[in-house]
Amino acid sequence: MENNPHNDSAPTVYEQILALLNLERASLNTSSLQEMTVDLGEVTTRNAYYTLAGIPLPSVDNTATKVTARLSNNITVTANDPLVINAGSTDPVVVHIDTLTLETGAQIQCNTAVTMTVENFIKN
Repeated sequence: MENNPHNDSAPTVYEQILALLNLERASLNTSSLQEMTVDLGEVTTRNAYYTLAGIPLPSVDNTATKVTARLSNNITVTANDPLVINAGSTDPVVVHIDTLTLETGAQIQCNTAVTMTVENFIKN
């Protein structure tokens, strides 16, 4: 019997982020980014979210618990359909994608500061 060092039943970072935002995977659009503002309820939950997302903890407002994020389960970017991320209501713009597929010639255009987490990255 082989020893598997990976616990396949452990939630992924994307799944942990969805749980903190109180979102169900099925509620998200699967082909584009969906922007939403969520009140995390308490600062400790917000800090856990920022840590998972790789965002430095805010130094100015220690009481704000609302976060704005753009999420998608699955995005395929092609040469004719780039992923364009423009400025939003927060800085940096926070993007969470479960599976991001880049086809040949695809581009991701970031027109603002962006923090992005991608659970699965596929380059075709």
